[in-house]
Amino acid sequence: GSGVPPAVPPPGAPPPMPMLASASPGGGSGQSPLPTPAICVSGMVGADVLASDAEYAEVLGELREECEKFAGPGSVLQAKVPRPPQPEMAPQLIGTGNYGKAFVFFRDIESAAKAQAGIHGRTFAGQMLQVIYVTPDHYASIP
Repeated sequence: GSGVPPAVPPPGAPPPMPMLASASPGGGSGQSPLPTPAICVSGMVGADVLASDAEYAEVLGELREECEKFAGPGSVLQAKVPRPPQPEMAPQLIGTGNYGKAFVFFRDIESAAKAQAGIHGRTFAGQMLQVIYVTPDHYASIP
């Protein structure tokens, strides 16, 4: 009886890494567990905003302003607010897919982190804002 010890990982071995790249195409929130330069803001965009050109333009401007208030002028490279092809359909579509969310891409992770910390949990037009990091791939996939 040679007592062969059961195979155990050595102490301090890193846990197996989940494959981040294998996010299901088209599905999933694109949420990233680690900070990235891209964030998703929920709670800022309502159906009325998506349905109205004027309000839509206004919210895009406010989104950029809010982010740069915390992250610094010029930190926002791009902002996207997905809008249905027929804006009048917004009330039926809000909350499905990416409708009702706003996405912002920053020049670096530090800027995104400042904006995330500053905006998450704040109230905008009576709505509590939620901010998560999304993968740059997910951001890029948004029309």
